[in-house]
Amino acid sequence: MTGRRPDVASAPWPRTDGSGATACVTIELDGSVHDGTTLEWGLAEAALRGAPVLLARAVPDDPDPVQGEWYPSPHHPVHAEAAFALRELAEREGARRPGLRLSTRLVPEPQSRAVRDLSCRSQLLVVGPHVGGSVGGPAGPGAGHVVAHARCPVAVVTGRRGGRRGAPVVAGVDGSSRSAVSADLAAAEAALLGTGLVLVRASASAGPARPVTGVDEVVAALRARHPGLDVTVELVLGGPADVLVDRSRTAALLVLGPRGRGAVRGTLLGSVSAEVVRRGAGTILLAPSSRPPGRHRGPRSGPVTSARDA
Repeated sequence: MTGRRPDVASAPWPRTDGSGATACVTIELDGSVHDGTTLEWGLAEAALRGAPVLLARAVPDDPDPVQGEWYPSPHHPVHAEAAFALRELAEREGARRPGLRLSTRLVPEPQSRAVRDLSCRSQLLVVGPHVGGSVGGPAGPGAGHVVAHARCPVAVVTGRRGGRRGAPVVAGVDGSSRSAVSADLAAAEAALLGTGLVLVRASASAGPARPVTGVDEVVAALRARHPGLDVTVELVLGGPADVLVDRSRTAALLVLGPRGRGAVRGTLLGSVSAEVVRRGAGTILLAPSSRPPGRHRGPRSGPVTSARDA
């Protein structure tokens, strides 16, 4: 099977925004050494999808030292420097990839709020390993909090080596409706990449495996939706987080479902997903908790700058 751009009708997530225009792939950068890896993965994915690209950076305003309040200003030196760097990057990448449409946006908000706002009109949000942690470091303990704000799928590019090109896409399943969402998203990505799909069920017991309600139905639905897609189901001994972290090292992409039933609904990833994001390798794609409505309030940000529209 060769890589191909799937039909819009087969995508499990809307490819258009509320106005009917093609939704962009948004790549959120932080100015760290990891930006290169995040950028490359995001641009390659956008090219496969035939989607425009928005390069964005969240730069919170500095609090006033006397009043302790926040004063948004596009003329702040940090903002001006970050905006200039984004424009230069977009121009350079536009010249390297003339088939892509690139624009830039600076978001003067904390990362968690920026993630939510940027995702409102995106078909995919791509972030680096710093998400929820220190700039340039691995995903921190707040990664689940940050990612769970998103209204579209989020790809976390960990910066740690994952599977080679042609390796299968892997998704964890447990028979729940949440894992059905991740399996659907994983199938679309496998079709996009022209590779197979492996649905992994982790079992903590070495005894006879009990049937998981709904998995057979999910597999049948995926094969009907993506004819020719090679879908297999594997039972792997071990805890879910450990099994999925291990599989992330050899998968082309690891896909996880939306958050579990946390104490505060809608703000936390499930414990397994959060642990895999923190320890996993390659790129980890997280399905959102629900589909976004048709219209959204846009992010509080400066104007979108188009670097190239080819």
